[in-house]
Amino acid sequence: MELTALQKAMAAYESATPRPSDFDAFWAGRRELASRTEVLSSEPAGIENPAASYSVVRYSAGGRTLTARCVRPRTDGAVPAVLLFSDFDRAVRGWFHMSRFAALGFAVLAPVREGVMPDAAAGWRDAPEELALAELYTDALRLSYAAAQLPGIDGGRLIPWGEGLGGALAVVAAAMRPEAAEKCAALGPALADIPLLWQTGIDTGPLAGIRRHFRDEDPAHREAEAFFHAMGYVDCVNFAKLVRCPFLLGTGLMDSLSPPLAQAALFNIVPGEKQLVTYPKYAHERINEFENELLRFLHG
Repeated sequence: MELTALQKAMAAYESATPRPSDFDAFWAGRRELASRTEVLSSEPAGIENPAASYSVVRYSAGGRTLTARCVRPRTDGAVPAVLLFSDFDRAVRGWFHMSRFAALGFAVLAPVREGVMPDAAAGWRDAPEELALAELYTDALRLSYAAAQLPGIDGGRLIPWGEGLGGALAVVAAAMRPEAAEKCAALGPALADIPLLWQTGIDTGPLAGIRRHFRDEDPAHREAEAFFHAMGYVDCVNFAKLVRCPFLLGTGLMDSLSPPLAQAALFNIVPGEKQLVTYPKYAHERINEFENELLRFLHG
């Protein structure tokens, strides 16, 4: 699609993603579950820095223990905290990268993901409770509650931020914690407008499990309507209308994993203050210039 035509299509696009009637009730329950999170320990990471403190935080997750890296500027009083979520194929960001937020006056927490990216289709027949992605999203909420329990962090000034899958997790955290999310930013968020992604033919990365489902379990697509209804519980588009804080979205217009139209579906639904920055010659990748936009957004 020619660039101008694509940008016009993005501005007008409305998703047809089904939104289950009990979506809000289900996620209210998940939020309540996540609110029971308790910080179990916060141990020094063994890095010495006169400007920041480094720690490894462990917190409860319904019988499991989750881990996050934490960097906090050495300053008096409580500071806002960035919740830093990684893409599906990337490990937790390094301490050096995370230190940049301390230099800006923010604490930052980055979860250490357990194992590999879950099958996006896993548990759909027993949706919504058994959806693997629902648990992944709930873990993002757990991080927000853990952050609020740490000394020196203002739990009412959280800033979810992430790339790809991490962008989806950031949107979920902002949507489900409106009282705590001060701002939210995402670059190329994945898992938005899942039916469109499937129609587009994307079946790699986070969507590989959906390809396996339709090849192995439902090759004739007889259960497609029920399947996409179930996936509506974890489609990022359905969280977008619940975002109440200022929102920044970066979109590579050559992104074939999170197509621009799918990202536009999310952006167009977000109410209130929002900004979209597009990059015509970038795909699903890290965009250094967008980090400049993020810097301006954090201090705007």
